Amino acid sequence: MTNYIPELDGIRAIAVLLVVTAHMHTHFWDVASGGLGVYIFFVLSGYLITSLALKEEAETGRLSFTAFYIRRVFRIFPLYYLILAVYCVLIFGVGMSPEKRPQMSANMPYYLTYFQEVPFFRGTLGTFGHSWSLGIEEKFYLLWPVVAFSIFRSRDKLRWWLACGLALLAVFSGVFVAPYASILAGCALAFAFRNVHMRSAVERAGRTGAYVCFAILFLVQLLVMPHWDSNLSKFLYSTVVACNLAFVLLVRTSANRMLMSRPVVFIGKISYGIYLVHHLILNFAEKAMHQRVILSYLLTVILSIVVAYVLHIAIEKPLIRTGRSLSAKFVFPSSSRRSPASA
Repeated sequence: MTNYIPELDGIRAIAVLLVVTAHMHTHFWDVASGGLGVYIFFVLSGYLITSLALKEEAETGRLSFTAFYIRRVFRIFPLYYLILAVYCVLIFGVGMSPEKRPQMSANMPYYLTYFQEVPFFRGTLGTFGHSWSLGIEEKFYLLWPVVAFSIFRSRDKLRWWLACGLALLAVFSGVFVAPYASILAGCALAFAFRNVHMRSAVERAGRTGAYVCFAILFLVQLLVMPHWDSNLSKFLYSTVVACNLAFVLLVRTSANRMLMSRPVVFIGKISYGIYLVHHLILNFAEKAMHQRVILSYLLTVILSIVVAYVLHIAIEKPLIRTGRSLSAKFVFPSSSRRSPASA
């Protein structure tokens, strides 16, 4: 239902490599503002899933909610609960890091029910707290398809205004709601791309506009965000990310060639596994490298890639295929059955 866009995996790779820097136990990486990688994931997720839903709506007349949720469950839950089980075995079974056991026990109900963001925003992060963003995304996708593809089905202009309005509302609604604004920025881009005039404006801006936009993102990342940490700043950052995503999708530059390189795309394809496992690995890497900041980071990334790739081949990829196969039974165009889009 959609053509594969390798640059999107390239963007995932950059996002997850940034996230790893944020969790290293050193201030050396602070200048990279690595925690913002999560917001790149938010924007990309909002754009990609809304675009796929729009494509299905155009080809079949409607979005199959059943098929959508089946794909999400098989894509996200198996690997998440497997890694959570590994944490439980290590902490409760093997007795590793006994000092972390009380907080892990207290947060377990949130981890099991996919409310990871609750302890995160309460300041009781815990050992598995880096998974907080997954709770944000999955709650968003429980409601967004119903609102955008049932209540406001086939009303693109209204849906664009809805995404923008909800994003602004979320920014000023407290820490538990503010991250949804970044996902909505990606959703708004997907609806904007349905407008030929909007696409033409980006294309007319061309490479000059793309490089200016890339430069703005670079400066914001390194010079602004390290000193301005607020819900509004993260939303503005997400808006800049969305603008850059628009240029990546419509204007060919050297950035596209970098994002399409095989090593970068490879990392992007397994970025979900890297996101989940890197926190387990970085403590070992830092000890093995005696806290040498560059070597510790490189070892963390390399080992995370190896583990994530094994998980991708053994678990993630087969279950994604299973989810697509099962969801196909619930996608019916007007005349004949079609294969569903990947999500």
